[in-house]
Amino acid sequence: MNRFARFAVTGLSLALLAPTLAFAQATRTWVSGVGDDANPCSRTAPCKTFAGAISKTAAGGEISVLDPGGYGGLTITKAITLNGDGTLASILVSGTNAINISAAATDTVIIRNLSFEGMNTGLVAIRVNSAGKVVVENCAIYGFAGNSLEVNSSTATTVDVRNTSITGGVSGGAQVGQAVAFNGTGSPLNLSLRDVTIKGTTIGVHSVHGNTNISHSIVTGATSVGILADVNSVISVSDTQVFNNTSGLQAQPGTVLRVTGNSIFDNGTNFVCNGGSILTANNNSVAGGGLSCGPTGSMTVQ
Repeated sequence: MNRFARFAVTGLSLALLAPTLAFAQATRTWVSGVGDDANPCSRTAPCKTFAGAISKTAAGGEISVLDPGGYGGLTITKAITLNGDGTLASILVSGTNAINISAAATDTVIIRNLSFEGMNTGLVAIRVNSAGKVVVENCAIYGFAGNSLEVNSSTATTVDVRNTSITGGVSGGAQVGQAVAFNGTGSPLNLSLRDVTIKGTTIGVHSVHGNTNISHSIVTGATSVGILADVNSVISVSDTQVFNNTSGLQAQPGTVLRVTGNSIFDNGTNFVCNGGSILTANNNSVAGGGLSCGPTGSMTVQ
C-alpha cells in the first residue's frame, strides 16, 4: 500500500472514531453559570445545567460545580454524585419537581452542598422513586408547596439525610408542604435523619412505612404534627428538639414511636397516642404542652 493510500485509510479511521470520542462519558464533569450544554462538560469547557451534564457523565461519576449559579431541575436514572462543594450551587424551580430519582436498586445517588428554592410553587425538592441508596448532605431546601423530600420506592431503599435544613413553603399566608414524606412499599425501607433542622411545614416527618431514625435534629413550627408515625411505620427519635408544633409526636394505630433523650417543649400537645405505641426510656425533658396520653410503654436502658 503506498503512502497516500495509508493516509487515506488513517483519515477514514479517525473520522469514524471521532463521534465515539465526542460522546464518551467522563467520570467527572463540570457545570458553570457561564457554561454551555453543547460543551463536553470538562473543567475548561463546562456545561450550563445538571441536565446537560448528566448524559455526559458515566454511571458512578460526579458532576461538580465551578461557580455560583442555578443549575436547573434533573431526572436521575443512574448512580451519580451532584457536588456543589465550595460554591453557592442551587436549583430553582417553579411548578415542578427539582430532582426526580428513578435509579436501579444497586445505584447510590449522592446530593451534596446544594440549595433548593421552590419559590412557594415548586412541587417536590427531591423525589425518590427508586434507588439502592440516596444520600442528601449539607443541603438547604426552601419554599416547596409539596413535600421537600418524598420517598415513594417500591423496592428496598435507604435514604440518609445529614446536616440539612428544610423550611416549608407559604401559600395564601398559610404554611404548605411536608418536610419529609416517607412513603413507598419497598422492603426494607430505611430513613435516617441526623443534624437536620425542619421548620415551618404542615408536618415535619411523616412516615407511613419502614424504619425511620431521627437524631440530633430540630423539628419546630409544624401546623399539624412535628413527627407522625402512620400506617405501619417505626420511628426512633433521640437527642432531638421537638417544640412549638401543634402536636409534637403522634403514633397512629399499628405504629411505634421510640423516644429517648429528647427535649419536647411547648407543643400544643406533646404526645398524641392515637392508637399507636409510644415507648420511652424515661429520660426525655417534657414541658409546656398538653398530653393526650402518657407514653404507653418503656424501653430498657442498658
